[in-house]
Amino acid sequence: MQSLLSLRLEGEITAVSQLATSPPNTPIGTPAPTPLSDPPTPLPRMSITVDGGSVELVPYFPGSGIRGRLRRMAEEVVRYGLAGEDGPSPFGVDDAYYLRNGGVKGSEKEDKADILGAQARRDRNPLIGLFGAGAPWDKGRLNVGHARPTGPIRVDVVRGVRRDDFSGGGDALVALAPEGRTQWLEMSQRKALAARERQRQRDLEKAARRAKDPKDKKRLEDEAAALKSEIEKREAEAGVDVSVLMPLSGYEAIPAGTRLRHDFTLLRVNEHEVGLFLLALDRLALSPIIGAHGNHGCGIISGTWRVRLRSGDLGRYEDIGELALKPFEGLDIPERLRGMDKSFDGPLREGKFDFFAPKAA
Repeated sequence: MQSLLSLRLEGEITAVSQLATSPPNTPIGTPAPTPLSDPPTPLPRMSITVDGGSVELVPYFPGSGIRGRLRRMAEEVVRYGLAGEDGPSPFGVDDAYYLRNGGVKGSEKEDKADILGAQARRDRNPLIGLFGAGAPWDKGRLNVGHARPTGPIRVDVVRGVRRDDFSGGGDALVALAPEGRTQWLEMSQRKALAARERQRQRDLEKAARRAKDPKDKKRLEDEAAALKSEIEKREAEAGVDVSVLMPLSGYEAIPAGTRLRHDFTLLRVNEHEVGLFLLALDRLALSPIIGAHGNHGCGIISGTWRVRLRSGDLGRYEDIGELALKPFEGLDIPERLRGMDKSFDGPLREGKFDFFAPKAA
């Protein structure tokens, strides 16, 4: 049986580009600049104590977002190790959910922990040993801290407008066939007419509300109702053309260049599990994007951590050097950890692990 190890990694993640995320139940963000747009998607906040003892509410990047991304990298390490980058996946739906999400747990009451079954699953499946599962329940041994600032920072608010690319004419219209240009022109004319008529309807309704003479009020209300009916009839016949021009609510982001304190803890893990952790972190380094709005260039990170290692349950932690995540390059690891990736990779290729979801009894 392998001796168990514990690792503590303490350091920082640097936002090479802006960092954004949108977990549920986050606090209200920065108010929108105009009543016509929604508030931006906010970052979560936490309280920290800064120099002088004052408490500040600061944005942070949640550890769950880092852990979830790393778990998906671990699943890719496993899948590509078994089938190759171009081969078909060996995993079915239940297997994929088991590895990437810990399984899909129903509403039924859980039985008492199956200690022997859990240990057997851990021995066969280092990914579940690291990240755990909920169906059946298995405790994970990788703890991932929040990436948090050491002092107050001002968030970036990114906004935009979705516009009609063809409205400027010119080169954009070349992308359309002649019949497509005619269709676009007719659609634009319908939108312009509908916008004018909707505005006229609102003006009539407003005038009716202000009218003091009952006859004028009735006349304006009837005219507004008739116009509304005509608009709705035309839309029902021709279909409603949704406006392409739309203000986007936007989102908050941690500014590029921000340094965030961060930590990993691996408690009582075996060398297989350490090896998979390092391979997953290396894969993340080659695709170093976390969080939301990656299509906008957000989410690129680098990272450095001091590593302390403890062997067994009686030893003390000792500093063994620095681990560095270099974006789009790879992982630099301390000398003492080198070769542990092979302690996972070798048995994987020899078929000594079982990554498939347990079958229901």
